[in-house]
Amino acid sequence: MGFNTISTQHMRLEEGITYPSIWLPRFDICFETADKVKRFGMESVDSMLKKTAGTTLDQEITIRTLIEKITQSNMVTEHGFDFDVREFVIEWVRRDLLNIIFGNSDNHGRNTSFIKDSFSIQLAPIYDFAPMKADPEGIPRTTKWAQKLEVGGEYNYEAITAALADLVPENELMHALKTTAKQLVGLKERLQNRGVPRQIIEMPSIGFDYIPEKLKKWGLL
Repeated sequence: MGFNTISTQHMRLEEGITYPSIWLPRFDICFETADKVKRFGMESVDSMLKKTAGTTLDQEITIRTLIEKITQSNMVTEHGFDFDVREFVIEWVRRDLLNIIFGNSDNHGRNTSFIKDSFSIQLAPIYDFAPMKADPEGIPRTTKWAQKLEVGGEYNYEAITAALADLVPENELMHALKTTAKQLVGLKERLQNRGVPRQIIEMPSIGFDYIPEKLKKWGLL
């Protein structure tokens, strides 16, 4: 679907004393040669905003605060690091749509980070992504749009794109969202073919059966 994600090749699922845990491969390093490691700077959204774990975040305020912090940082103003605001906003909103459709409600500020290479700052690959609406304890979204944009699991994408129009032209952001929406049609069948458990596929709180209807209601199809 065109999203930058970490490699699943070396992920491990380990059984613990009380519950299993998933171990992710590091993605803030790369091997330039067999014995030479290059390390990238990485920082989570919570860390950048100086927020404690579990803090509720407003999507638009978070986007604008992050842009301000990065564009006014010494790395950008003094050292010439590139940060593409338009690309960042489009990717942020597209990832949020992905979270919504996949039932990944665990969207707190530690699950999104920025990564810095030698010349640029950008969103780190998607690294903690799971249908957390299926959790029996109930995991609520902690990074949400303002009430007029997000109410009770319904989203006003026309208003969302309008709210961010000074950062990305409305038609450009809407086009990107509609492209992603088209890719999400038929998701249930693709997940079934990849062996996702039936109890996840048929979880009413996620609603894989009604993806096209939801996307049409939100003006994305």
